[in-house]
Amino acid sequence: MSSLREIKDRIASVKGTIKVASAMKLIASSKLHRAQQSAEALRRYSDALGGIIATLPASAFSSLSTPSVPDAPPAIVALSSNNSLCGAFNANVIRQALREAAAYPEAEVFALGRKMADAMRREGRGNGEDFSALVTPNGQEAAAALANRLMKACEEGRYSRVILVYTHFASAARQEVVVRDLLPFSCEGGGEEDDMEKRVLYEPSPAQIAQSLLPALIRLEMRSVCIDSFAAECAARTVAMQVASDNAQSLLGELTLEYNKRRQDKITSEILDLVGGSLQE
Repeated sequence: MSSLREIKDRIASVKGTIKVASAMKLIASSKLHRAQQSAEALRRYSDALGGIIATLPASAFSSLSTPSVPDAPPAIVALSSNNSLCGAFNANVIRQALREAAAYPEAEVFALGRKMADAMRREGRGNGEDFSALVTPNGQEAAAALANRLMKACEEGRYSRVILVYTHFASAARQEVVVRDLLPFSCEGGGEEDDMEKRVLYEPSPAQIAQSLLPALIRLEMRSVCIDSFAAECAARTVAMQVASDNAQSLLGELTLEYNKRRQDKITSEILDLVGGSLQE
């Protein structure tokens, strides 16, 4: 049975935990708000750029829309967070990334985030490089550099495709693990080339426009995925800290009730001892 001192120490410890969890929730919520703003700004730019590219004929995208070596292994880009205390966020995306890695034993795995890198290292996968900067709010240059590297590798035939595995921010309460291709680029716009030439005058040529704009769109897409994953991480941490705070509040109530009961029992026992002593006299 715990003593009053032990219960009192536990109460103080739980109060400290509540303060920490509340502070972490506020920080995560603030970061989530900023990440949402960044994602919205990127989405508007991406939509505008995609609208231009959608007017180009399909033949303009030959360099990045068709694998130069179809039998080459894929590359897997898997994103997690650098830190923990975000519920099942990392566990879910790591589980899916390991499934993809098992399905493609020859694939090169780019593990973005320390938690993903640690998981891949334990499985003997990953290329050992540090990509932790990409899953932070200031990872623009690192994301662009990785996108350029992947595009070059695909054009050289080292990869047949680039598979993304990340967590999509659906809402503050819901995050979804997504698996999709970054490369080759899917040409959804345009139409019959002869038809397009009649309706649209291109200057310079469609191929030159695609060569200029498509890499920019892919770099933007890589950055958008990193921001999306970071927003999902912040949302997961906000919820996790709220749950931790609620559980700590519940435990605090139980400990406070137990402390008061024990204190009352002790006072009652002391009173009875005093009364018994006075009667004996």
